[in-house]
Amino acid sequence: AGEGGPAAPVSRAAARAAPEALRIDAAILRYPGAGAPALRGVSTVIEPGTMVCLTGPSGAGKTSLLRAVAGLWRLQAGSVYLGALNLAQLDPARRSALVGHVGHAPVVLHGSVAQNLRLGAPGAAEAALWEAAEEIGLAEAVRALPQGMETRLTHELQARLTPAFRTKLALAQALLRDPPTLLLDEPESALSPQDEARLLAAVARRRGRTTCLLVTHRPSLIRRAAQVLALQAGQLRFAGPPAQLSSEAPR
Repeated sequence: AGEGGPAAPVSRAAARAAPEALRIDAAILRYPGAGAPALRGVSTVIEPGTMVCLTGPSGAGKTSLLRAVAGLWRLQAGSVYLGALNLAQLDPARRSALVGHVGHAPVVLHGSVAQNLRLGAPGAAEAALWEAAEEIGLAEAVRALPQGMETRLTHELQARLTPAFRTKLALAQALLRDPPTLLLDEPESALSPQDEARLLAAVARRRGRTTCLLVTHRPSLIRRAAQVLALQAGQLRFAGPPAQLSSEAPR
């Protein structure tokens, strides 16, 4: 059931496999040259089709955990499973189809807006591009571009793009790809309250069929989560419902 706005992005991929639990087993990650591990044996299970918020102080390991799940960094020890699949054993294309990732600094290519959106969904029709753009609050900004969806994002034009445009472009691209697992690293930092509400509505529409792991410090988002994971110094210090996240837990 939707919370307003277009429901078409869900129906377009309704036939894809249902999400499975995301299991992280004793994850250890140390960056080259770093004195201490970024992750120190993190283990957790994220139930399929839920939104889980990952929080903790700066340097706690939140972004590192998302990058490890996405396959951007290889763990020195431990494993990440999606159902029975060990994600480390998958080729990058298969892993990308199963796990979408929107990081702090989304990459924008020098192609058109449409080409950027189709990176994860090459066969998407133009109507689908506009549906995703409308859902995440990007459509108005795209219409304002000289050639709309066909505007080429040249180096000069990219220099004028706002952080909000870049983030919403990456979010729309991820929604088009429609992966069973979606990793979002503080997207709200570049979004207005209205855009944050659109993002929450988009995630809510996919409840039960898309597992979302969202890094955030924002209480308004944490309260909407099915579960909260709090990291500190690369270790999991809390895992439970938002109402039980005490003032002593790292945020």
